[in-house]
Amino acid sequence: MQFSRIHLISFLILIITLLYAVLSLLLSNLPVYVFVSFLVTLVLVIYLTLQYNKLQESFKISQRNESLYKDLVNAQPAGIYRLLQRNDINFTRDQLPLLKYEFLNDQHEIITGISNSDLFTKSELITQMIHFEDLKSFYDKNYEAVKTRKPFRWEGRIFKDGEIKWLRIESEPRVLNEDQTLWTGIVFDITQQKRLEVMMDKRKAFERLLLDISSHFVNMSVERFDEILNLAIEKIGKFCDIDRSYIFIWHETTNTLQNTHEWCNKGITSQIEYLQELPCGEIPQWMAELNKFNPINIYDVSQLPKEWEVEKQILEPQEVKSLFVVPIISQEKLVGFVGFDSVRKKREWVDYEVKILKVFADLVYNAFERKKAEIGLTHSRQMLRNVLDTIKVRVFWKDLNLNYLGCNQAFARDAGLHSTEELIGKNDFDMVWMDQAALYQADDRLVIQSRKPKLNFEEPQTGPQGEQKWLLTSKIPLEDINGQIMGVLGTYQDITDHKQAEDAVKASEKKYRILTENAFDGIYLLENEQFQYVNQRFCEITGLSADEICSPDFSLWSLFTEKSKKIAEERKQARLQGKDIPGIYELQIKRKSGEICDIEISTTPMSTKEKIVILGIMRDITERKHNESLRSQVAVANQTVLFKQNFLANMSHEIRTPLTGVLGMIEILSQTKLDHNQLDYVNTLRLSTENLREIINQILDYSKIEAGQLQLKMRQFRKDFMFENAKKLYSSICKKDIILETYLDPELPEVIEADEYRISQIINNLLSNAVKFTHKGKIIIEAQPAKWLDDQSLLVKVMVTDTGIGIKPESMEHLFNPFEQIETDDTRNIDGTGLGLSICKELVALMDGEIGVDSSPGEGSMFWFTFKAKIVSDNQMDEVQDIKKLKNKLEKTKALSILFAEDKIVNQKVVFLMLKSLGHNVSLAKNGKEVVSIFDPEKFDLILMDIQMPVMDGVTATKLLKKKYKKLPPIVGLSANAFEGDREKYMNLGMDEYLTKPVTSFDFESLINRLFNN
Repeated sequence: MQFSRIHLISFLILIITLLYAVLSLLLSNLPVYVFVSFLVTLVLVIYLTLQYNKLQESFKISQRNESLYKDLVNAQPAGIYRLLQRNDINFTRDQLPLLKYEFLNDQHEIITGISNSDLFTKSELITQMIHFEDLKSFYDKNYEAVKTRKPFRWEGRIFKDGEIKWLRIESEPRVLNEDQTLWTGIVFDITQQKRLEVMMDKRKAFERLLLDISSHFVNMSVERFDEILNLAIEKIGKFCDIDRSYIFIWHETTNTLQNTHEWCNKGITSQIEYLQELPCGEIPQWMAELNKFNPINIYDVSQLPKEWEVEKQILEPQEVKSLFVVPIISQEKLVGFVGFDSVRKKREWVDYEVKILKVFADLVYNAFERKKAEIGLTHSRQMLRNVLDTIKVRVFWKDLNLNYLGCNQAFARDAGLHSTEELIGKNDFDMVWMDQAALYQADDRLVIQSRKPKLNFEEPQTGPQGEQKWLLTSKIPLEDINGQIMGVLGTYQDITDHKQAEDAVKASEKKYRILTENAFDGIYLLENEQFQYVNQRFCEITGLSADEICSPDFSLWSLFTEKSKKIAEERKQARLQGKDIPGIYELQIKRKSGEICDIEISTTPMSTKEKIVILGIMRDITERKHNESLRSQVAVANQTVLFKQNFLANMSHEIRTPLTGVLGMIEILSQTKLDHNQLDYVNTLRLSTENLREIINQILDYSKIEAGQLQLKMRQFRKDFMFENAKKLYSSICKKDIILETYLDPELPEVIEADEYRISQIINNLLSNAVKFTHKGKIIIEAQPAKWLDDQSLLVKVMVTDTGIGIKPESMEHLFNPFEQIETDDTRNIDGTGLGLSICKELVALMDGEIGVDSSPGEGSMFWFTFKAKIVSDNQMDEVQDIKKLKNKLEKTKALSILFAEDKIVNQKVVFLMLKSLGHNVSLAKNGKEVVSIFDPEKFDLILMDIQMPVMDGVTATKLLKKKYKKLPPIVGLSANAFEGDREKYMNLGMDEYLTKPVTSFDFESLINRLFNN
């Protein structure tokens, strides 16, 4: 039983009191102070005794508590430490302050791997365990905590037993005094937590990857199929950090594997090109596992068992060390496989890599199935589109707002659209049939609201060109997959032709008799060679009545001539034998009058098993036969025209050739000394010859016009040159008391562009006529602007007015016809072919102009014509003036050595004399062969080559010379051929220049100046 302290003290005081009483009895007169001293001493002893016992008990309790504390601290999963820091010593950010560990629990040593005893002596050992990448952050955190005396917090990696561990250190400061700070802290091993975090991050990344890949597959189109698969195996390969990922597809028909898609990491060799059409029979173990739908997991390819030897021989050249393959399965059937290769090292495949490959295999299967389905759907849609676009029926569909959702191509054509896409979003009020839009939409609403179709009803439609059509239309409600009305589907056929045919049939039923009876051709119906019907025209052709022809006693064969009977019999036999016979043929029949008539028959068999029925049309072609004869005559006439043209060309050549001799000799003769009479004879001869040449030129021009071969040659010339040739002509032909006046309107441009030669030809012709029919008075030639067409062109009007005999009104209308001449009292005294004005008319038409005449008998005439001309700018005017100056200035050329080839002796002599008179030396050759043999490049300066010569013509000789010699003098062709294009023709054949016979000394002088004086 234990007593309280009060009880014990009370008990002692009682004892002492009793003791004092006893001693007082024993020792009488004992001093009180002694008793008190004794009492105090006794109490003190008792108190000390009690306190000692208490201290002993407390010490035992403290020992027990300390043991318990140590057990508790060492049992903690975290390391616990206490260290003392000196505050009076400076340190930098990249080092620790002076520290000394005061306490370390056992777990601290286990977590850090550094013995506590070492840390008690060397606190800096703590930094040696820290990962070098995290050491800076450790120093920085320490520095900040010490300087600010705030709690220390740090996470980082350490090296322990060759492994990397993660630690978290937390420490609280307690400042003991100015010189010391006590830090109490905890060290946690958070390696597992970090691994879990990494795994969680990896899992999240894994889930994101699957989501990303899946989203691509969900939105995948056939066009992006390969692109998405390649992207997927690349992402998976990079995520799993593998060397090669791939997809293989198994082709059942050939029992082969094909590597369709592959991704390789950097530095890894691609194998896809070597793994095409791989026979499955050569890899039995591989296929056996896949056909069991088992994954293939090979850690070390080099250690594959013997039964896998074939697979090993395939894998080792690919440098595969480890692989993992998952089959692609569809409806319990192998489709292919997906897989990973590890090339750089052997590898165990972790759980998430296995999972991702299995998921990817399913995605690949779904992708291939979707591709197959989409291709099938595309083909089906295309087939449906082709069917819709091929059928003649028009198909369309609209939404609830009656806007078009689509149509087939035939409908788009009816709407005047190029493609079906152009229709989408439009309504009937936007279409060419807007006039019928309200009608169409009323039907659409009725079908939608009633949910009942409206079938086979007729309605009108306006076409793209405004034409009216008739349609046979059907409309039904358009439902979605839930049975909800989403619009209207319609079809129609264009029955315009059918309706028109119906109307035509109705009309024909009414008008049949009228049409047949008034037909131009005879119409008949035969049944078993007996006429059942003939129209009025048939009767007219044969001369028989309908009753006569349709009588049972009338024989079809009685109509035919003997020759036609044979033809008809042959056709009958051929028909009976089943042979093909022409439906149209010609025969001859005898009219009732006995007249023979040519007919054309067209037959259409309408036979049945019982009857031979023929519908026939008979046409009287007697007139056509006559016309064919006329056409034959026209063909002969055309041949005659062609012959005439060839004849004119040959005659022109043959006449021009001697004309060269005649004109040449006249020119040479005129240069000799002649008396007055002789000179008059020569001039008369020259004028007659010139007239002859003009007649030839007119005939050739007319022939060119008839053949459509006449072409204009546009050139620039000054306006005052228009009348130069006319003035020269006037001075040479006019010997009467007539004055010639010319007038050029100042408004005319100074320089124009037109065919100067043909304009001069027309003016000369009109002037020549004026001189012929004017005996006294004057002739005026004027030119003025008739109309300004634009800034670049105008119409020029030229007028030739005379004071001659005038023209009778009845002669005016034939004036411009070929070979027509004005009838006067002395017509036969007037020379001419009657072609001049007709040629002028054709030339003016070529120049986009007109020609006409105003005349009164006895008062004279005013002939006028217009022609289109271009306006020449000032710069071009200067060029034209320079050219004119050059043309008017014939320089004296040095004496040339000329080789002249000509087969006609007269022409040889004339040209020889002309060239001699110009001061040149001439050598003669009779044909082209002589030219080739005589020619010496060092001797001759010019070659004059006649085109048509015996032995060898001029063109052949020119080609031989150009082939034989690199450098030649100019070769000038001479010919009487004067048709349009002859000059260009011979220059294209190798000639450098070309002259048309007859030629004069002036022609030669101009030619030589052009060739040798620039």
